[in-house]
Amino acid sequence: MRLTVAFAALVAVASTAGLAAPLSVPVPKIYARDDFSPLILRDVFETMIDLEKRVESKPGRTPLPSSGISRRPADVAAAKKAADAAAKARAEEAEKADKAAKKQADQENRAATKAEKAAKLQENRDRRKAASGRVAAAKAAWKEATKAADQGPSSSTN
Repeated sequence: MRLTVAFAALVAVASTAGLAAPLSVPVPKIYARDDFSPLILRDVFETMIDLEKRVESKPGRTPLPSSGISRRPADVAAAKKAADAAAKARAEEAEKADKAAKKQADQENRAATKAEKAAKLQENRDRRKAASGRVAAAKAAWKEATKAADQGPSSSTN
């Protein structure tokens, strides 16, 4: 009777929890970018172009110097190439750091494995010593028993 009641309560709790949990949770798909340098370059170029347009639109003003940033496609391509090279260098550096961390973890795992093997070996040696001690004690007891049997029954037992 108690087992039936306990089983029914367990089934009720399990089914309630199972039915209350959502089967699927909608998650928005967001793909984050690691590198924002092309966006930064685009924003800088747009800002510089807007400033030049403002200065050029007012009569009697001299245009701002471009500070080495121009709107020519060759310069934009060179800037993009430099940004790509910097991103590639950062990726290579991160990969080297990952390799170094993996190598260190492997070395630590090897050291831990060596320590575990040494501990097991010592444990086995201790076990063998204890077993040989028990065997020696059993042999000594056997010798004592055979010696006592060879002497015959003692006079105190008669």
